[in-house]
Amino acid sequence: MDIGNVYDNKVAQSDAVYIKPEYRMKGIARQIIQYFTYWSKNNKVAYIELKVCKSNNKAIELYKKEGFTTDKIVLKKKI
Repeated sequence: MDIGNVYDNKVAQSDAVYIKPEYRMKGIARQIIQYFTYWSKNNKVAYIELKVCKSNNKAIELYKKEGFTTDKIVLKKKI
């Protein structure tokens, strides 16, 4: 199974993308994702990974429309 092992493949990561409310629903996030994908392909990246809050349903819906699937789960513990 190919899981995007960072030792075998280049992986590009995105974290904490935020669009101010007054700029949402204008296609900006989609453009960022598409450019990040373009950049990644041009840099011979095998996989793109991104993090999103599990409660951010609109972002998750957008990412799924752009072809992303759930692959990993990130767990955290406050100490």
